[in-house]
Amino acid sequence: VDGLVKLHAWNMTQYDIILTLDADAMIVGSIEEPFEQMRTNSTIQMLAVDDAGIPPDYRKELRSYFNSGVLFFRPNSTHFTELVHLSANKSFYDLKYPQQNLLNKYFHDHWVPLPPIFNMLDHLNGKHHVWNNQTNNSRIIHFAGSRKPWNGIRRIKKNQLDTDRMWRQYFATLVTENGWRKDDFLVPLASKTFRRNLRYDQWIKAI
Repeated sequence: VDGLVKLHAWNMTQYDIILTLDADAMIVGSIEEPFEQMRTNSTIQMLAVDDAGIPPDYRKELRSYFNSGVLFFRPNSTHFTELVHLSANKSFYDLKYPQQNLLNKYFHDHWVPLPPIFNMLDHLNGKHHVWNNQTNNSRIIHFAGSRKPWNGIRRIKKNQLDTDRMWRQYFATLVTENGWRKDDFLVPLASKTFRRNLRYDQWIKAI
């Protein structure tokens, strides 16, 4: 799905506050705190987590840079219109991370940082100090990057949190609670990689 589709959430003005999650993000704890923070402070337009995986030289003129996989924000039709207009101007943002760069430039200096626990980037698992300090209190784990727990068995190192097992446990729970069968996952839009790596019988044993 085109990442810019997320921009339409800013036009959902029937809601006071919206949380958008990338499809590879998994909620593992309470996410009430950011909502409460925005309810008690009406000046906050957006809450996000600084992207620790982006090198300083890539940020260029941006003093701060958030990961757009987890965003708490207030819908605003003006923001929506301006974002859609700017999205057509490819010179406004780098195409390496189109949606994320567009949002960072547009909301530059108009967002408030959240603790890393609300967007724990799995590709930094065992490699960055945020994982050493926050793993016991994680609220959202984000499998950003190319390596996903559903695309094959990954080797977990001793200094890493076994997020693969956490994902398999959630998968098993959802299957048990909803009665999902293997065929329910093999929909026409399922990718060849997912079809090849689907280990339904193995994953449901995680529970």
